[in-house]
Amino acid sequence: SSLTGSGTGSWKFNHQLAQSVFKSAPSEFGYYAFTADEFGYGPRYAMVFTNKEYPNISALANTKKRITYVIMAPTEGGVNNNREWWIKNKVRINKVPESVISYANGFEIEKFVLTDQEIKVPSDPNLLNGLFFR
Repeated sequence: SSLTGSGTGSWKFNHQLAQSVFKSAPSEFGYYAFTADEFGYGPRYAMVFTNKEYPNISALANTKKRITYVIMAPTEGGVNNNREWWIKNKVRINKVPESVISYANGFEIEKFVLTDQEIKVPSDPNLLNGLFFR
């Protein structure tokens, strides 16, 4: 079932992924989630849900803050397909992350520490912001 295990679509995995961000996060941070379809539903929904478990933390989707996380799902065929391009051209962060957590299933969490100048560079306004459920 998609509720258990380490499959990339599993709720359990996405929830654990989100918890690993919140456990080490400051009281306010920004984050972006990339999936091959660019919707990022699984990780983004998990981030919104997990934020309820950490009411003292302000986690802002598609927003740059001093600490900004980029959660990246594996892409088709395990190729790094566009992940770096997406960070550079859509999120518009052009630097090496301070830390990277890599998971066996291909997910990565990159943590960036941004300067005031870097925070001012707007990310692509067309990045999907809402969560749309069918």
